[in-house]
Amino acid sequence: MKLQSRNGFPALLKHMNLLGEMAEIGVAEGYFSHMLLENLPGMVYQIDPWKILDTPGFSGHGEATNKEQEARYQRMLQAATRYHGRCIVMRMTSEQAASEFKDGQLDFVYTSVTFTRCPPGKHTPTPASRRSGSN
Repeated sequence: MKLQSRNGFPALLKHMNLLGEMAEIGVAEGYFSHMLLENLPGMVYQIDPWKILDTPGFSGHGEATNKEQEARYQRMLQAATRYHGRCIVMRMTSEQAASEFKDGQLDFVYTSVTFTRCPPGKHTPTPASRRSGSN
């Protein structure tokens, strides 16, 4: 199965029977997470600091101010209520969130952020996927 765009992920995940817990890192407005929640039965963790980070080489959320980031975060909290416990909003960096998950807990992790360069000591792998075979 070949993906034409990220909109094909729900069908791919169904095909691979990866229907448990998932995470999106770098959520912004939550379009991708909500697409997963509307099309799959599992739980989605939305991981994003929703604030401007002082991290060289990181460009996230375009030019959004912290006030705009706060408004996005509030919208994500409100939207999460539609999914009756299947959407967990985690206001933190991926580095902070990594310790919140057990190895192999997540079926799928989608990283929706852009790094123009990775600063030394700042690279943190996402929690290992249950079926990836990675450590």
